Amino acid sequence: MKKLIVLLFILSSFAFSANNNDIEQKLNMIIERMNKMQKQLDSKDQEIKKLKQEVKKQKVETKKEFIVNSCDKIKVVNFDYQYHKNGGIMPYYTLTITLKNKYPYAIKKFAGKLLLKDQEDTTMLTEYIESDKTFQKNGTITIKKNHIINSQLEATMKTVSSLNIKAIFSPSAILFSNGRKAKCGGLFNISF
Repeated sequence: MKKLIVLLFILSSFAFSANNNDIEQKLNMIIERMNKMQKQLDSKDQEIKKLKQEVKKQKVETKKEFIVNSCDKIKVVNFDYQYHKNGGIMPYYTLTITLKNKYPYAIKKFAGKLLLKDQEDTTMLTEYIESDKTFQKNGTITIKKNHIINSQLEATMKTVSSLNIKAIFSPSAILFSNGRKAKCGGLFNISF
């Protein structure tokens, strides 16, 4: 009987050692797979992070593109004029307009029309404005232009204070310093 017990003990220890090696191999294989999965997860996290940054960048660019395509970001911030009547020369106004660039880029060239309206919103004068001076983002530019008086409506403006005149600039074309263009159509439909 003792021989049988010893024999069973020897056989069970061989079986246990074989099972122990199998278990250890399987655990090592599971750990390897978990490490591989962790590396894959880390790389996916990096990809997701890059994609989020790209989406954020695209969102900003899309917003800028939308702003660039709108034609209302050059604002008149100051307007004044002087009336001149010299002997035999036709009377004229010297218009002084300060414009502000509210686009996300500097402007290299622009053109459009200036509308001067009275308090009843009647257009008293329309003048074509063009400039090829660099116009920085959020910067201002002052333009002086002489306008010969062509109509009775324009002539009545000399009795109105510049504080009571609403000045509106409507661009026709804008060329930004980065090469982008905004075509706003309008009266002159100019292309740079």
